[in-house]
Amino acid sequence: MVRRYPSDSKAKVQQRLRCYGYGVPNLAKAIWSAENAATLIFEGELQPYQRVESTIKTNEMHVHRLPWRRMCLRPLVNSK
Repeated sequence: MVRRYPSDSKAKVQQRLRCYGYGVPNLAKAIWSAENAATLIFEGELQPYQRVESTIKTNEMHVHRLPWRRMCLRPLVNSK
């Protein structure tokens, strides 16, 4: 997420939040994601955003290595 939408500007952070959401379920986005993006189910706890004065800022994030070989994933890039 950070590589796709780095947080070097407020606009980029807003793009990241629009793409990945605030944690509120949305059926249409979930269906799109299931068909077009890899999904990882994480059964842990984290606080991805925090309120600082009157704004919301990113807080913590967990990065996970996916157990897929790059040679299996490369054909999927630009496949549409």
